Amino acid sequence: MRTFRAFTRPTAAESSPGGPEVTADERRVVVTELDRRYPNYPRVASLPNIEELNIAAVAKELAGETTADTVPPPACRP
Repeated sequence: MRTFRAFTRPTAAESSPGGPEVTADERRVVVTELDRRYPNYPRVASLPNIEELNIAAVAKELAGETTADTVPPPACRP
């Protein structure tokens, strides 16, 4: 999840090409990076666009955060 959020975070930046909205090109970049990092990783759902949907959802979540109030839940802490 951390890697997914790290790849997605730049797409949610106000300074990104689409501002807080994720562009198709930004989604492709994230999917490409995920596929490069995790080749042949099995899909958890059969939706062909599940990665794109998740990128949009996580970007929306990230756009509403500030680093000052971002505290991962205990289960996600190192």
